[in-house]
Amino acid sequence: NLFPKLALIREIAAIGSSEFIRMAAGSLSMVLINAALIRWGGELHVAVYGVINRGLSFFFMPMMGVAQGFQPILGYNYGAGRLERARSAIRLAMVAATVLSLVGFLTAQVFPAQIFAIFTRDAKLIAEGTRAMRIITSMFFVIGFQIVGSAMFQALGKARPAFILSLCRQVLLLIPFVLTLPPLLGSTDGVWLAFPLADALSCMVTFFFFRRELRYHLIAGPEIA
Repeated sequence: NLFPKLALIREIAAIGSSEFIRMAAGSLSMVLINAALIRWGGELHVAVYGVINRGLSFFFMPMMGVAQGFQPILGYNYGAGRLERARSAIRLAMVAATVLSLVGFLTAQVFPAQIFAIFTRDAKLIAEGTRAMRIITSMFFVIGFQIVGSAMFQALGKARPAFILSLCRQVLLLIPFVLTLPPLLGSTDGVWLAFPLADALSCMVTFFFFRRELRYHLIAGPEIA
């Protein structure tokens, strides 16, 4: 039956909209971050952010891969009522993503100058970038949990928490911090500090939804052999 069903389309759109908004929010936040860096710093700081963005992508991409890879496994087992297998998939994905984010955190904190040296030989850019990278990545070790947590709700078909978590870091937290902290601090430090603050708070929100889902559905729900 190829005739489109409105209820099915609505459900797909509700779940998929969270990923669409996350991607759109990433573009919007980048525009606002660059504007704030130009206003409170200059072209040097925009270049610093560009290098940091590229450097951290080496750690973001594997975490996104883990999140996307475990979604069909989780969704299939949850739909089939195999809750123990669903919980195992969540645990494995959480551990893998957390290890990746921890490796990214340690690398960025210990070797920021070496990371910048891959992209530039400008001593001033490396000096400013080293400091900025350490600030930006000071809460990087929690990002894996947040990414997998958001992906989990998409896989479970829980549109509301998936939608909230997709908005949480970049729209509800990062953008307001980028707009308010630089005027308060009078420098680009406000932009750099926006990242760890958004990471920490979004992790707390993710933990709230994750714990509730685990307690009332993935543990208390009926198990099908």
